[in-house]
Amino acid sequence: IPENDCGTGTTSEILTVTVNNTPEQATTPSGNQDLCINPENTEYSTSATNAESYTWEITPTEAGTITGTTETATVDWNDTFTGEASISVIPENDCGTGTTSEILTVTIHAAPISDFTYEVSNFIVTLTNNSQNASSYLWDFGDSNTSIEFEPVHTYTENGEYTIYLNAQNEYCDVNVSSNTLTIEVTNINSDINKNIKIYPTVSFGVLNIDNAKDQTITITNTIGKIILKQRINSNNEIIDISSKSGGIYFISILNSNKTYKIIIQ
Repeated sequence: IPENDCGTGTTSEILTVTVNNTPEQATTPSGNQDLCINPENTEYSTSATNAESYTWEITPTEAGTITGTTETATVDWNDTFTGEASISVIPENDCGTGTTSEILTVTIHAAPISDFTYEVSNFIVTLTNNSQNASSYLWDFGDSNTSIEFEPVHTYTENGEYTIYLNAQNEYCDVNVSSNTLTIEVTNINSDINKNIKIYPTVSFGVLNIDNAKDQTITITNTIGKIILKQRINSNNEIIDISSKSGGIYFISILNSNKTYKIIIQ
């Protein structure tokens, strides 16, 4: 209001002055925290009272680059990076900067690698799982049987060529598949060509006749490879009684012979 000895003048127009505060702390960034290696670009978001812009940060720098100055930013991930990355954000306005947000930890998971080896003994296949970065497994034995065990033991009961597939996966990445092909020879009860050994009957209640096998050693195993009998044959007309064993499929192998015989106990 202007004044002199004659009085006061007209009051000026009002000037409004706004006093701003610096931004409050930004909220912890939100977005996907678990990704598979070489993911698509990923968006993360935050908010802060009184903020006009944001500075986004990601460490380590080899994880990728983060771009954006608003409440939303985008990460372009390095296609070879695996491990943990930290994302944080600083709110800003004309008065200065606010407190940096809490860190969001993002894990980039390695892709599963399926791999296995196998051993065959008496038509029982023992699998060794050499897979990496996997948490679950599905085996396909090529004979309509499957398993989700880490290292299963599988018994084939028919002649043929079989391809075993191992599907290895984790929670965050696609399935990876490996395979191996093997040939199985399941010999039913018949003549041993080299030694003229005969084991019969094929199906019985557990009493077996073994002909022409004097001085040979036989081993009888069940379908999981457990030995239930190992015995030397003392005559060319030997009778073996395993009727006390549970019904099912068993295998008879003869020392120094490449033959294995399948029998069924009822």
